[in-house]
Amino acid sequence: FKELVAKALEKAKTGDTTETVLPMNDTYKAADKPDERGWKAELAVTFKDGKIEKVVYNEMNDKGEKKRESKEYNDKMKEKSGITAADAQAALENALMKSQDLEKVDVVTGATSTSKRFQELAKQIAAQRVEYKK
Repeated sequence: FKELVAKALEKAKTGDTTETVLPMNDTYKAADKPDERGWKAELAVTFKDGKIEKVVYNEMNDKGEKKRESKEYNDKMKEKSGITAADAQAALENALMKSQDLEKVDVVTGATSTSKRFQELAKQIAAQRVEYKK
């Protein structure tokens, strides 16, 4: 509250009467339902001062086993598509950190389904969040 009042007073000194919105320093989460193979996707994005500070994306089965940690799954995916689930998920996390925009993450070659799920969850997080305005 004190931070909000201080920011509003600072703007008032210059005659600025626009809305004052403070950054939401928080972690936002989104998840989807299991796909036809039983993998559920979850995305957590942490914001600090309006910037994305941390991104964690996982797909896991009903036992809580993570796709990126399954050697068997990663070996099969690498053989079939040229990339592992671990590499694809890390690439998506890194792309979001770099773009700093929940709606600007490109599809990772060889991991279209994973990329589309990530993009959908990122959109859900964007809808939850109040945009930071200075």
